[in-house]
Amino acid sequence: GRGRRRDRARNRHFHALANRAVRSRWICERPAVSDSRLPTQLVVSAIMRQVSAEGGTGVILAKGDPDGGTYVLLLRDRGDTLKLVERRPSADFSFEWQVTQEEPSENEGKIYEYCDRRRAQDADLWIVELQIDDAERFVAELRP
Repeated sequence: GRGRRRDRARNRHFHALANRAVRSRWICERPAVSDSRLPTQLVVSAIMRQVSAEGGTGVILAKGDPDGGTYVLLLRDRGDTLKLVERRPSADFSFEWQVTQEEPSENEGKIYEYCDRRRAQDADLWIVELQIDDAERFVAELRP
């Protein structure tokens, strides 16, 4: 009946979490986010916000897998140079940022063609173009 109180919570209320005997199916079935790697969508969003906060602009040219995709940055500084920056593994098994291509604005089509080829090979790849002053400093401050 209605006057009888049950031990379990209804409608996923928070007080169910206090009772260790009751385990919420919703909590147990959620995939855990790895501490070592944040979802790519979150990382790209944070990079875009940081660029905007520093007075620059950013455009996502291609979206990949929101959770586990890789990403490359196209950096355009005020000197009309376009650089492709990628996360690469280093000797100590961590990651570091490396400039893999650099072209003046007259030849920037080469970098875009390369990005198109990479995107054709890897559908999970995010391509983000950023225009910011002192692009080298910005990349040096990013955590790979």
